[in-house]
Amino acid sequence: ITPEEILLNAETYAGYVRGLSTIFQLIVSRHDHTSESDVYFIQGVPLTIYDEPLLRHRGVMIDISRHFLSLDHLKEIIDSMMVTKLNVIHLHLSDSDSFPIWIKSNPNITKYGAFDERKIYYPSDIAELIRYATTRAIRVIPDLPGPSKTRSWAAAPEFNDVLICRNERTCDYPFCGHINPYNEKALGISDILLSEIQDLFPDEVVHLGGGEIDGNCWQRSPEVNGKNPNQAVSMFQMRRRRQLRSGKRAMIKSDSSYKGVAGDIIHGIRTRDTIPVGRYFVASSPFPFELYCGFGNAEGSEVLWCDPLKTWKDIYNYDLRQYLNNPMFLGVEATLYGDMNSEATTHVKLWPRLYALAELGWTTSRSARNLRNVVERMVHFVEQLEALGFEKTTITSTYCCLLYTSDAADDLLCVDLGGRRIIKKK
Repeated sequence: ITPEEILLNAETYAGYVRGLSTIFQLIVSRHDHTSESDVYFIQGVPLTIYDEPLLRHRGVMIDISRHFLSLDHLKEIIDSMMVTKLNVIHLHLSDSDSFPIWIKSNPNITKYGAFDERKIYYPSDIAELIRYATTRAIRVIPDLPGPSKTRSWAAAPEFNDVLICRNERTCDYPFCGHINPYNEKALGISDILLSEIQDLFPDEVVHLGGGEIDGNCWQRSPEVNGKNPNQAVSMFQMRRRRQLRSGKRAMIKSDSSYKGVAGDIIHGIRTRDTIPVGRYFVASSPFPFELYCGFGNAEGSEVLWCDPLKTWKDIYNYDLRQYLNNPMFLGVEATLYGDMNSEATTHVKLWPRLYALAELGWTTSRSARNLRNVVERMVHFVEQLEALGFEKTTITSTYCCLLYTSDAADDLLCVDLGGRRIIKKK
């Protein structure tokens, strides 16, 4: 970067897009009181930057089942992800609440499974979204969990006999309504859905879910009582894994009894989890990457299992060193389940906390991860989001933000580093 030109070299299209994001991040705006106009510039020119990501997978899971999110809203999420060099949007397509994906071979699945006819993603919508993401070098991974969280698969009258615990309210919300993995009609529905999801989403990865079987529901259901639920999950998931087409691989929740085959990906790995030989893994839920915690639950309870709210600092301080030397470690992913999220709150819950995850997945540089420098960059990022028209929460108070966008920032530190003091003289 010189005063005369900006020259960008990249080995891949994705590298080119990341380079554009770097340039955008460098741009600073200030209001010139003499001309009463905004001035845009890059500080420190001339600059030479060599950059590459630390991790291959830097993503976020967005739930589009519990609350429907419009195509335009999803595009806004993708735009904001591009600015921070995130490269994976993982769409949680269905849950017990709704099934919003149009299934052409059996439209009743969607007609009865979606909230209403206005809250459906048609094949043209999916294709448009994938084109939009691909242009921004972002992958779109579909998530079709099962056999739990599948009440919406069988909402049509002709499928009344494929669920266990269909209408019960005695299990943990919203897991009532599991398809019976021993029912041939239920397996047929699963086959249809997985086949069409692969038609719609070209990415090499399909998330198969696999966790959270409700034990009480299982024991009270004569269709499955006496059978081992973990074995049932494994049987169901093995069938679905065999249905994945050549070149595809599965992503599977870490709490699933089924762990896939060599080359598959375990999602949500925790320190205590054992990684099966030959499986890749992504660090995700639980702590501290759950962006939906701290807001209560859908039944009005004050406490959620993953409370309290996770701050940007919780995410930024997550220690990845335990994984970095493992060649099977792919990256990190935040999760935003939709029980208490809608279009009115998505950006506020994502930003700027997701910025912390983006940096966590991009660099391990100690100088880059100095908390004072982090806050300066995040204040600048929040300003850029505002300029782009995105909603967000603030990183700190307005007083502190002003310090970081003025010469006074050299004399004052406006971040809690020791738990005792917010602002102090250097």
